[in-house]
Amino acid sequence: MGLIKVKERLLVRRNVLVEVHDVRTGRLLHSERGSNKVVAAGLAGIALATAGDVTQSPQYLGAGTGTTAITLGDTSLENEVGSRVLLGSTTGSGYVGSFKGMFGSSELNGNALSNVGLFDSVSGTNLLSAYILATIVDKTTSISLTISWTWAFENA
Repeated sequence: MGLIKVKERLLVRRNVLVEVHDVRTGRLLHSERGSNKVVAAGLAGIALATAGDVTQSPQYLGAGTGTTAITLGDTSLENEVGSRVLLGSTTGSGYVGSFKGMFGSSELNGNALSNVGLFDSVSGTNLLSAYILATIVDKTTSISLTISWTWAFENA
């Protein structure tokens, strides 16, 4: 029996939405969309999930003050200043996974936030995906920060 060579390509679209709201009025103060980077541990987590192992799935949101470009080999956020449990994750129509987290008015105050990431544990064990903010967010008690990720998979 011979081997069959299959040439399939999988395209992963990964997008992030960052929103800053006034906590008193709820008014949207800033919004930006971008394409984040899935790092090696994130790619491994996706591969493990196809075999039913979700131990490296996104569970936590982290934020930091670093501005260095994200690379495939990154294992943590640069200058991480805090993390929290994701508010939720969902699967949508087709092959889409969404993850959402928020830092409220009492969290990370006094920091100039410039990067965010998804982790598989609160200790920052495995950085799965990260994004460098186009606009630095000076975190104070008067604002909240909501980050939403969408990973979509399709044949390329």
